[in-house]
Amino acid sequence: MMMRVALVLATLCVSSSRALLINVEASSEHCFYEDLKVRDALTVEFQVKKGGFLDVDLRVEDPSGGVLHEQARQSDGRVTLAAQSAGLFKICFGNKFSSLTTKTLDFDIHTSSRPQQPMTELEAARAEDVTGIENSIFQLGEGLEGVESAVRYTRGRMTIHHNTNRSTHQRVAYWNSVEAVVVVLSAIFQVWWLRRFFETRRAI
Repeated sequence: MMMRVALVLATLCVSSSRALLINVEASSEHCFYEDLKVRDALTVEFQVKKGGFLDVDLRVEDPSGGVLHEQARQSDGRVTLAAQSAGLFKICFGNKFSSLTTKTLDFDIHTSSRPQQPMTELEAARAEDVTGIENSIFQLGEGLEGVESAVRYTRGRMTIHHNTNRSTHQRVAYWNSVEAVVVVLSAIFQVWWLRRFFETRRAI
């Protein structure tokens, strides 16, 4: 009995998720589409890992072209929306404000849906047995999604900090090399100038 209830509850929430790493060229926009039904949940999470000031634009549109959510020049973000109509929803990441720099970003699109009508097996099960297990499953699912998001965010921040440290190290090494060359050239110039000064005085 409990096994049947667990199997029924596993079909209550149908979800899909995809994580991608893309490059958004300067003065361009990348868009993705998700086919949703009414009351389906759409979650978009992104993080810019490389390029310029680490910022992009995010825009989510409904099937009629209406803007549901819009963010300008953000380094990371997360938005969850419920579909009020069925059709193709448009998710766009924009870098149109930049004329030179390509942005590299990691994003995840997660969709979840529940059937409009309960299943026959669910109707046959006792409500008091189902409710507690159902709530536990949904809570575990939300908790796992939160852990996955936190891990992705932490990894992304580590990558950004690593790139920043490497870039800073390269700049420090470059300027140290330039400083050493300048010191050597200054020493050579001073030796040449002193020799020339004494040779001039000796000639006088």
